[in-house]
Amino acid sequence: MTCPNTPPMTMDFPFGILKTSSGKYVIRSANGQSGDLTTSYDGASPKTWNNMGAIVLGIGGDNSNHSYGTFFEGAITSGRPSDDTDAAVLKNVQAAGFVK
Repeated sequence: MTCPNTPPMTMDFPFGILKTSSGKYVIRSANGQSGDLTTSYDGASPKTWNNMGAIVLGIGGDNSNHSYGTFFEGAITSGRPSDDTDAAVLKNVQAAGFVK
């Protein structure tokens, strides 16, 4: 599924959130150094979720080594956090002060 509202992530420390629930998902992104979150997509899932097994962070999503860059932080939550919680997590990441 192509998401035309997803901005290019050209900054040094991109920040992303994927939130899922039954039949829906949300994609949110931001600059990990400054600024606010942008919601790129909030709607129906393009297919039925059938994800079982382990959770792996920091790869290309298909368990390949085709992902470029370095993975710094990650979190897994139970349930679907509120937008206020998303904003608070982003502010905490920004407060960490990642620099080149």
